[in-house]
Amino acid sequence: MRHGTAVIVWAAALALSGCAGGRESQVRVDGNVDVASYRRIGVAVFTDRTGKGRAVADAIAAALQREMFEPVDEKALAQLLARYKPDPDTGFGIEALEVIRSQSGADALLMGRMAADWSAASVNMIETNTGAPVLRGILRPRGKRKAFATPEEVAQEFSRVFAKLR
Repeated sequence: MRHGTAVIVWAAALALSGCAGGRESQVRVDGNVDVASYRRIGVAVFTDRTGKGRAVADAIAAALQREMFEPVDEKALAQLLARYKPDPDTGFGIEALEVIRSQSGADALLMGRMAADWSAASVNMIETNTGAPVLRGILRPRGKRKAFATPEEVAQEFSRVFAKLR
């Protein structure tokens, strides 16, 4: 399955699962990838109908830095992502990824989408060297909560799940 198609499939799964709150987050690593080898992870603005996508991305980027990941140039990354938008079928082209990697310093790029009711967040991380998928999945609020209340809660759940993968 192509990377772009995989993103669309995960987005559809997220949309269909919006009413299934209370289940555990499900994030998986693709192939034989060592997620700990990615030290600089750029976080793209999450797609979100409420307009909080930048806040979610900022909260996750801050959480990654607290966990000793090296920061990327977020301003440069935002400008590059505005210029190089992924193709729905193929994702990012190799040339675009090369520019993103060289100008932002990102080893991998994390992208995501919030469910309309914030009951879940889909996440997808690709390496900037080849565009290969690193991880993908769906984050859900912990406990009996039906929705995330803040961007920080999304970041906290991402950190919790990501720590298990390393």
